[in-house]
Amino acid sequence: MAQLILWLKKVNFSRLVDSDWFLPALGLSSIAAIFLLLSTIIDLYSIMNLSTSTTQAATSNAKVKTAINFNSIASAHIFGNAALTLNTDYLPTTEMQLTLQGIFWEPNQKQRGALIANSNGNAKEYYQGDLLPGGATVVKITANNVIISKNSEYEKIEIPNSKLHFSTQASALFEK
Repeated sequence: MAQLILWLKKVNFSRLVDSDWFLPALGLSSIAAIFLLLSTIIDLYSIMNLSTSTTQAATSNAKVKTAINFNSIASAHIFGNAALTLNTDYLPTTEMQLTLQGIFWEPNQKQRGALIANSNGNAKEYYQGDLLPGGATVVKITANNVIISKNSEYEKIEIPNSKLHFSTQASALFEK
């Protein structure tokens, strides 16, 4: 190690750079490095292309046809569904002419139902994923409202808060 350091001290690097062979050697080494890089890229491309063509050949020989359903992949919600974690208190109430008349509560979210009436007053049962009149989809049914999605916008349908009013005082059914 000490001999290497002594040798480096003796070498005059400025004279080496000024020599006639240094710049051509530097240029040749740069060209060699670029050639090596390009050949590596070509090799990687050919390996990838070979594996693809091998897979295609194997599937064509076996005459296997696989249909890919991209809609099922897109609707799989691999990373979760943001609508299910929304705080429903801040969702706007829908402008659609729909009235939530009741909720059929079940512990399992997919078994919950909602009785929703259209503008004519005709009520029907709806479950998560069902299409409502007007093109909206039922996303989630909670204890107090139904979250719907229309044109990728989330809204809610709430049970109307109306107080019961009696015209007369209730009387006992049976008198003693």
